Amino acid sequence: MGELIKYELGQWERLKSLALDSVTSPHSKRAYESALNHFLSWYHSESRPPVSKAVVNSYKAQLERAHLSASTINVRLAAVRRLVSEAADNGLALNSVYFPTDVPRSIKTSKGLVLSQQTTLTSVADAFKKYLEYHPDAHLILIGHADKRGESGYNKALSERRAEVARDFLIAQGVPADHLETEGRGEDQNLTDDQVTQLVDQNPELAEAERRKALEKPYTLVLANNRRVDITLSTTGQESSHQYPFKAEDFATLVNRNGINKESVQMAAEKQKIEN
Repeated sequence: MGELIKYELGQWERLKSLALDSVTSPHSKRAYESALNHFLSWYHSESRPPVSKAVVNSYKAQLERAHLSASTINVRLAAVRRLVSEAADNGLALNSVYFPTDVPRSIKTSKGLVLSQQTTLTSVADAFKKYLEYHPDAHLILIGHADKRGESGYNKALSERRAEVARDFLIAQGVPADHLETEGRGEDQNLTDDQVTQLVDQNPELAEAERRKALEKPYTLVLANNRRVDITLSTTGQESSHQYPFKAEDFATLVNRNGINKESVQMAAEKQKIEN
């Protein structure tokens, strides 16, 4: 369960019901319901990253600090694992995809995805194709964004091109075209300084020193976080996590607010040709 799972509160309540429905013993169901209420209260008591193994381990540590008995801890963790299993069955591990400055520049090119983001989309494609076997009506909605620089009309077109590039790449990985939707929102839904700072604080890949270093250039980081394509799963409303790829080899290309290293931006078709 290393994958990231992000739902809103109402969606977690629905998943809680599904998890409880799978418990047959009335006594166990009451115990699991109490355990899940406690976990969800803890999880939503402050902003936390998407649910992952690290989050569950953090919850376990909190239970141990409360000096609960081993049997109580085991029951609560068993309930949480059942909840997370329902989340995995009813959703996907989705992460937003990020772009270098001002790419793609034309609708006639499929350039724009650096290798790390191709890897992200490949994982999405593989998971979604499996998901379609059980949810054949599902769609992925790809929503492009642009940072606030540039004229509004230009940013809108740029965000649309980004969504189309992501769509074309997913199709190249075998996702049916009729299960993909795109739209571009330009700079209309840019993340704020405070939101980006919170995302950095919550990023499980970063140590404390790395978080401080990342926040040394807040303006650059806010721009970079807004050059992206978000992904929404139609069946559940699940939205992709905003976990910026700080550890990617092409991080410098992605975060650079002045332009791109053209050699780092590859056509999806070219990459496929090399691998095949």
